[in-house]
Amino acid sequence: MTATTKNLWQRIVAVMADMGAVVKGGKTTYGERYAFHKIDDVEDRLRPALVTHGLTAAIVEITDKTLSHIDGFDKNDKPRTTWYAECGVVIEIVNADNPEEKTRIVGWGQGLDYSDKGTGKAISYAAKSAYLSAFHLRGQPDSEGDDISRGQKQKPRRTPQQAATAAQAPPDRHEQPFAPASADEAKARCKSETAILVIEAVTACAMAGGVANVMKGAGAKELEAADAAEFAVVKEFATGHYKLLKVKEQQGAP
Repeated sequence: MTATTKNLWQRIVAVMADMGAVVKGGKTTYGERYAFHKIDDVEDRLRPALVTHGLTAAIVEITDKTLSHIDGFDKNDKPRTTWYAECGVVIEIVNADNPEEKTRIVGWGQGLDYSDKGTGKAISYAAKSAYLSAFHLRGQPDSEGDDISRGQKQKPRRTPQQAATAAQAPPDRHEQPFAPASADEAKARCKSETAILVIEAVTACAMAGGVANVMKGAGAKELEAADAAEFAVVKEFATGHYKLLKVKEQQGAP
């Protein structure tokens, strides 16, 4: 079967066969050393394989774009703005010999930066994620396991009736107001710029869901792999901020 007679799916399989797994070519330069997939490594391997097998791949849509920032100060007390961006991308893969044959893949990404590169980082991360998943290019495990300690006992899930009963129960009069640690306190316990970036991104969130997205993002995962102690500090702060926002949302507070 020649290249011109292959359908879209056969060409995608051929690309996967040519590429194999992509080695993690990026390495951290601080804390615990670990490797990660760079977008350049993925695209440098993907481009010739697409050309060989007559496929094109292009971003056709950027979805759910968000861009937020927080004004703060660096360790030298100089003013600094932290930008946090996240978005989804839709990439269309087309059979160049039969353009009516096409499919779409999707990816999600986040980016943190002190200047104007946050959005670009989010788009690059989303595209990398889409390619790695669609073409099965991961050659080494990522740190994306469940954040649950082995042997830890899990609380049994409540039934809908139990959940409804708990929701209707009167509040505990002796319950103390929830007061999470401040961002300054968390920053004082951290040294890496990645930790500071994540803390500032969490602080900028106005909704609990935003905090959850930050902690699932590239910056938090990078910190978790590089420095477990600092990640624990950031996670503790983020959890407190998340709970505080949840309480405000439930109470209808602005």
